[in-house]
Amino acid sequence: MKSYKIEFELCEGDFEQAFGRKPTNESEFVEFCKYSEKGLRNGHIDWEILFGCARDEMNGI
Repeated sequence: MKSYKIEFELCEGDFEQAFGRKPTNESEFVEFCKYSEKGLRNGHIDWEILFGCARDEMNGI
């Protein structure tokens, strides 16, 4: 089986959700995106929860 690629896209709304305000400029938003990406790369995803949710949905729960 081929691997399945998942991509994340961040938008201004994601910044607003995190900070409760719009980014002051493009560089502040890009900095937020870079730190978010770093968190993903450093394993800040609970794969057990993620896969458990997918399993539950597939089992009709």
